[in-house]
Amino acid sequence: MSNPDLSSTNIQRDLVRIEQWAAKWKVSFNATKTKLLIISRKKNPFIYPALFLNDTAIQKVTEHTHLGLILHCQMNWQSHITAVCTKANKRLSLLKRASILFNLSRKDLEVLYFSMVRSVLEYGDIVFMNCTEGQKDELEQIQHEAAILISRAYRRTHYDDILEELGWIRLKRRRQIHALLLFHKMFYNIAPSYLSDLILPLKNRPCRYPRREQYMNHLLPPLARGEAAKNFFCQWGPECGII
Repeated sequence: MSNPDLSSTNIQRDLVRIEQWAAKWKVSFNATKTKLLIISRKKNPFIYPALFLNDTAIQKVTEHTHLGLILHCQMNWQSHITAVCTKANKRLSLLKRASILFNLSRKDLEVLYFSMVRSVLEYGDIVFMNCTEGQKDELEQIQHEAAILISRAYRRTHYDDILEELGWIRLKRRRQIHALLLFHKMFYNIAPSYLSDLILPLKNRPCRYPRREQYMNHLLPPLARGEAAKNFFCQWGPECGII
């Protein structure tokens, strides 16, 4: 809502209902663990009145970790990417030490990388796939280091040559594949309704010359004014011709 006072009033009313429900069923909520995150990309965001739970003011924060993803108030993924890279680098360091101590084979190193490191890099990757190119490079650099370790290649060897030798692809391409797979499920209503409902209706596109394509339905991508929204995973379905 564009009216901060009205928004706060509605949210506060819901909080009162939660308090009443908790009192009825003898449940207690810790107000100090409850955070208020206002998401807005405006340069001068609205100032919202304070909210209260159990007569305790809810703390306003600029970012919050939810299901392993660090959500920033301006949908900036730098904090999340930094945390992911830190965690992945620590595990990669352990993998390097284990490779030396136990003389692990390529197959063993590859299995450990997939389970310990790449799983961290790709957790929730569809959500943050609209991060900046610099942040994508930070993630890709970790796979580059792992590829050199596993393939025993020289550091100056071209990254794509190492990937081809290992049979891997870039993380960026893997994120696109993950997005297309989810989009496919959304289009055919295999995904939950709250995701499938994001798909815009089919619309016929006029063609200048009669051809088979003019009788086919096409998906129109969601309207996106900013670069971050243009990289959102819903854009990949129509663009790549998933159907």
